[in-house]
Amino acid sequence: MSGSDEAPAAPVKRSSRRSATWPSRVALPAKGAASVAQFVSVAVRLKPSDADEPPAVWARDASLVCCQRDYMLEEYKFSQVFDALDDNSHIFSSLHGLALAESVFSGVNETVFAYGQTGSGKTHTIFGSGTEHGLLQLFVHAIFGEVLCPGDAVRVSCYEVLGDSLTDLIDAPDLVSRGVVQDDKVSAEELFAKTQRCRYHVVEVDSADTCLAILGAARAARSIGVSSCNWQSSRSHAIVHLSVHRPSDSYAVAVHHSDGV
Repeated sequence: MSGSDEAPAAPVKRSSRRSATWPSRVALPAKGAASVAQFVSVAVRLKPSDADEPPAVWARDASLVCCQRDYMLEEYKFSQVFDALDDNSHIFSSLHGLALAESVFSGVNETVFAYGQTGSGKTHTIFGSGTEHGLLQLFVHAIFGEVLCPGDAVRVSCYEVLGDSLTDLIDAPDLVSRGVVQDDKVSAEELFAKTQRCRYHVVEVDSADTCLAILGAARAARSIGVSSCNWQSSRSHAIVHLSVHRPSDSYAVAVHHSDGV
């Protein structure tokens, strides 16, 4: 998807079609699903357009996207719209990232889900780049920026789903052998991918730096391939779980990165 702040001058015909895209945030209240709808927001982020390509998609305002299709102009309404100039820090702030991290300590399970076609910028938004933090790093710093009580524990896991298989992206034996974490800070959990039982590691971390180092190695272990849009294209769905455990409760924030269309 490409974006620009200027609309084309050609006359257009309006269409009433609507759709949703990424990234999205789902915050499910502890009191149940009855009021889930008001806790779901969907935001769209416009990717910069190529210099030699006329803009096909642009932000009309903070919640409306316009899409030019031949002689028709389609409008799509979202909770929020971010243009090509908005960086990850701005998106984190606009999505109330600090409030989401704080709500985890109040017993709310939060989810941030990035969705879009190959090359649309999901990995950049979630994992960032060499010059910019992604939403994942910002959430990690926000969680460790909260006041942790004695006995609190922050645990992280990261795995990818590719087809019908689940692959653990955390190399726990290597972390233990290098002294990054102690052996008693590593546990394992299981889930079913269709009919296949899959096992992945969960690591208790004591600092944001340790957590981000583990997630950086996990990202490097992801399956990648070449696509027409990206020479290093993520080929899997990556899922990161960050959970805060207290002696009597446990809460979590999940960050999902999907390459589905």
